[in-house]
Amino acid sequence: MCAASAVVFSTPPGAAQTEPIADSAEPEALAPLVADRLARDALLLLRAMDSPRPEDYALVARLLERADGIDDANPSLARLIVRAWRLAGDEGRVIEWTRRVVREDPSDEPAVLRLISDRIARLQSIEDRRSAYERLLGAGSALDPAIRSRLALDDALLAREFGDEARFLERLSQALELDPTNKQAAALAVATALPTADDPLERVELIANLVLADPLDPASLRDLAEAFMSVGAYHAAERFFNLARRRIIEDDPLAARAIRGRLILANWATEGTRPLLDLLDQSERAQRHAIEQRRQAAIDNGDDPAEIPDYTPDALNETVRLGLTLALGDTHEARRSLDRLLALAEARQADAQAAGADPDEAARVRQANARERLWLRLWAGMDLDEAEADLDDPEGLGEGAPLDLYRGVLLAQRGEIDAARELLAPLADADPRARLGLAVAAERAGDREGATHAYARVALDAAGELWGVYARARLETLRGAPVPLSAVAQRLEAYARAMPDTVDKVVNDPRSIIALRAEFVDTEPAPFDRLELRITIRNASPIPLAVGPDAPISSDVLLAPRVSIGTRDARENLTPEVVSLARRLRLDPGESLTTTIWADRGALGTLLDRSALVAALVRIRTIQRFVVTDDARYIAADLSVSADTDPIRRRPIATPRGGAGALPDLIRAATGRRLAETALLAFNVVGRARANPDAPALAEQVQAVADAFTERLGGASAFERFMLTRLLPAESASPPFAPAVDLLRQDADPLVRLAFVMTRAADPADPILDLAEASDDALVRDTARAVRRVLAAQAEARAADAGDQP
Repeated sequence: MCAASAVVFSTPPGAAQTEPIADSAEPEALAPLVADRLARDALLLLRAMDSPRPEDYALVARLLERADGIDDANPSLARLIVRAWRLAGDEGRVIEWTRRVVREDPSDEPAVLRLISDRIARLQSIEDRRSAYERLLGAGSALDPAIRSRLALDDALLAREFGDEARFLERLSQALELDPTNKQAAALAVATALPTADDPLERVELIANLVLADPLDPASLRDLAEAFMSVGAYHAAERFFNLARRRIIEDDPLAARAIRGRLILANWATEGTRPLLDLLDQSERAQRHAIEQRRQAAIDNGDDPAEIPDYTPDALNETVRLGLTLALGDTHEARRSLDRLLALAEARQADAQAAGADPDEAARVRQANARERLWLRLWAGMDLDEAEADLDDPEGLGEGAPLDLYRGVLLAQRGEIDAARELLAPLADADPRARLGLAVAAERAGDREGATHAYARVALDAAGELWGVYARARLETLRGAPVPLSAVAQRLEAYARAMPDTVDKVVNDPRSIIALRAEFVDTEPAPFDRLELRITIRNASPIPLAVGPDAPISSDVLLAPRVSIGTRDARENLTPEVVSLARRLRLDPGESLTTTIWADRGALGTLLDRSALVAALVRIRTIQRFVVTDDARYIAADLSVSADTDPIRRRPIATPRGGAGALPDLIRAATGRRLAETALLAFNVVGRARANPDAPALAEQVQAVADAFTERLGGASAFERFMLTRLLPAESASPPFAPAVDLLRQDADPLVRLAFVMTRAADPADPILDLAEASDDALVRDTARAVRRVLAAQAEARAADAGDQP
């Protein structure tokens, strides 16, 4: 099939190496080679499917099982089979193969946990399950604490299901004590205790546990920042908002904007009103200067500079800027910011109308803009007549508009103090803007002390909101001195300073806390040898870190091969592979995880097989943390850690003594691996003949070689025929090989038929698929159906592409 035949043999004529060695007298065992290639074909078949279904994963699992039955020495196969059965949804087979994984590697913690959990789930009564948990979680348990932590969480969930609140809390606490990296336990603790936690420090501690369990989770970082922000611990909030911003996905503009807005407020409180105002003005000047430079460049290039749009203020920045200028009492600059914000609101409304929004949506936008304009004018104390006109048209503000709040603030700005207080006082406990209006009323009445108390209340009660930060800044202007932190904020700032900076290092520079190393197990592999990679990940941080697909130490690693075949760079033929290193649940400080994985399970192995006549230089880049792009490319993600192997040289197949003339006799006598090698040596003869079509001697050599293979197939073992099926030249490329290929096509051995179907079928109407679907072997039948479906989809895609061409 195309997946396995996509790498076209392109060795130039005469490129086979001239390093003759004596032909092996004893054939090497072919079982490992056959098992690896059958497994590789199965994985490539899966990759060729656009949207694999559960039955497709089941088929691949069965093919991998067939490969393992041929040779079980590949340590990666059992885990690949587990994964395939899991995706197929067959938990029974998952457990069966997980037992095999644990027998081979008793230190595989996720696998051990899976077996224990399955055994407990099979117990019929709740009491039996509880007793099992008590034995496993008791003081004498020899299980790793990370495994016991997950079991404690399972017991906690069981207890909650049956209403045993005391046991639930006890087991949840035990889960966190046993392993602070147990994110599920930390998240459950937050969900359980946070709604009733009145102490700000208790709330922060709960969320901090979740952050320490996974420092790379942006939601947890943001929640921790909000917990600090809500009580005015602005330096701590600034720290964790910055970390959350580092982790926000770039294609999530709403989340990024929300974080930026929170950061600006924290910056206001930590840096001060005047410095932040200067920074915003500096940013505007820089943007205007950049626009002028672009326009000048357009003029220099003969383009129209008018096509470059004017500077447009950012609504978020401008809202904060309005607050900054109001806090300073700078009415001139406040007027400028207010005018800009009013213009932006009008532009949004015009854009909505131009976009042809439905009437209801257009009304919602119009009403939202009206409410925004009204509040901005009231806050600034400007355009009060226009504000009153808006208030006289409540329908234009929309249902639910806080009319008493608006009217109370309007009265306060106009100095009608008693009337303002009468409207605002009942709202003050629920709305910080009402308390802000009361502060304005006190200022307008000349009650400096009353205004100070009112602003202080807003600054404390709404510390995490715009109005609280503004009130704090206005208070500083009235007092002429900085406002000290509250006792609660001081306590939380101290807590944040005591938190390890490992969290910051994990987010900002994961290389400082995670060490990655990769090396080939065999540095001088022979043709057809399996390439194995030894990967080591070390926790270089002072805190334990979880291991898993989405954990701080990601167990999913991308292998990006770089191969030179002779002098040719062959990277364009390769697709990266994703491998799992999930053998541990966590790594303690300084602890390492070393795993040996099968590195050439995909296109790399196919390329090396097909180019085995030429020396190959192979190295692999391992990347921890990667993303898949829209066009299905794998690339290193932000905060990724990578390591390159040293290059290794895969030596080429040795040419026989006597050159091409000796090849027919070698084919007839060769067995095992050497026979497989002769199939590739045949390509060299075919290549020379095709390059010299007028040389009858070369054509005779091709015929002699093809005849030798036809003769040799009669006595070849099933393993040998399997290898030749995958390696012999196609009859379309060299007609003399048609008889040999036809013998393989008619070969009913299930192993040979699987090889033919998966590596030589090129069309959904290929008769080999009909033969395979009539096989007595269910695996052969199902594989043929899957291959036919893949080939049909590929043919349809090619036809669609051709139809798009002009």
